[in-house]
Amino acid sequence: MNKIKTKVSRGANFVYHMLSVAKCGYDNEYGRMHAGKHSSDDLRLLKDNEKLLTVSGGEHCGELYGIFVATPASLDSPAVEYYHSLKLLFETGDTQKFVDAWKIQSLETMPETEAQAKEVAGHMHNSFSHLRPQLISLSDVMISNYSIYCNEVWVQSKPELVEYAEGIQQLFEADNVTERLEMLVGVSLKSNFYASFCNSIKGGAQAIDIPNCQDIFGIDKGYEKTKKFIAHEYAIFLLMQALVVEFDLSNTMKYWRHLEGLAEFYLGMTLGESGIFADVQPIIDFYKNEYSENPRETAVGLFAKAIEVFK
Repeated sequence: MNKIKTKVSRGANFVYHMLSVAKCGYDNEYGRMHAGKHSSDDLRLLKDNEKLLTVSGGEHCGELYGIFVATPASLDSPAVEYYHSLKLLFETGDTQKFVDAWKIQSLETMPETEAQAKEVAGHMHNSFSHLRPQLISLSDVMISNYSIYCNEVWVQSKPELVEYAEGIQQLFEADNVTERLEMLVGVSLKSNFYASFCNSIKGGAQAIDIPNCQDIFGIDKGYEKTKKFIAHEYAIFLLMQALVVEFDLSNTMKYWRHLEGLAEFYLGMTLGESGIFADVQPIIDFYKNEYSENPRETAVGLFAKAIEVFK
């Protein structure tokens, strides 16, 4: 049964739209076309905080990427409500008010109990208190620009995004690639993996976790290449679960090349290599050679050998 599901989220598209128009990690025709809809001061503030807000695969993850970009992009509830809650938390330091707002929104990330939610909110506040001014001012930018995006961009963007997502979904439903990858990696998922589509991220980081069971993808690569790209990320998701038993993967930057190479190796055994990860081709070739000598070698075994050779 296919476990890759595609989706189109207004929240995710709003968040990455704002990054694109501000040239934060993305500098493309989409951003240039829509930048005039927004205040130049707002875009400048986002750009000034680019390093905090953006990611670059295997190289950099901004300190505010998780709390300010990934979390609101992952939610089905309106992103603007999240930014209202975030601003409230850092303006007042009142975790109860944040949790109350959280409950009203029924955010998917809401912990099971109110006590746990307050603990999470308190940790958020304490962990990012040194960036309090930035979080408040940046939240204001997102709040003030949300209606502009919804009224002037989302209505036109949604049909194209939905059509693309449905086309990719059909490709996966007609294939058993998730089952084949699970057999190769040695992990079986009990839940789905979600590919969320945005039309503003051409030329910048894609396949970004928001969280690890949901990644952001563009619509600029064509159906077949996008299918392979998503399947590659599904393999990464499987590998993270297979390898965590033996390896400390908390520092993903350290093992980025080894993970990407192993995922691409397994993709090559199912759909064929994507061709997107040429920079780790030596590691992919290493996995091929090792596997040809010992076809029973596990993902854990291959990974262990690679990190010894490629340091």
